[in-house]
Amino acid sequence: MTCSDPYVLAVPRGLDLAHVTDPAAQLRADEQRILNSVVQFTFGSAYQLRISGWYQQFLPRHHVVGRVRSYELALAMVQAGRGVAIVPALSARVSAASGYDVTLYDIGMEQRRVVALMPPQYRGAEPQATFIAALRAAGAAIRPPPVEPAPPFLRGESREFAP
Repeated sequence: MTCSDPYVLAVPRGLDLAHVTDPAAQLRADEQRILNSVVQFTFGSAYQLRISGWYQQFLPRHHVVGRVRSYELALAMVQAGRGVAIVPALSARVSAASGYDVTLYDIGMEQRRVVALMPPQYRGAEPQATFIAALRAAGAAIRPPPVEPAPPFLRGESREFAP
């Protein structure tokens, strides 16, 4: 069983990047400061190198303002205006009706795969079969938060980063 969840750039609500082609020329100094302040989720893996490479390519003037071990803390810091973060879109949902007050932008990364792993002999056995059916129903019912298209400065030939 598998479903996927896109990685997105979370920015504080009000930092509108929809038409930005050159952040250094088009954003005010305080907006540039926020965009270049990165809240980094610490993975401790090769994935972290890919995220660092993404920031280096698209936000070359960035600096890390915090390293966190949960997407929720990263999103809370973004919501508070401390910076931006790359997070899975579904992590921005607090409940079916609410989420963090941030704007999410597509960044073109390969989507995170959410999977349930078990030996094949258990798929039809109870209670595993009922559990897998419940996971499938829950996955079908989840509505992802809205994700805006990639801003112009993030579009182009160099969007090949994959987790």
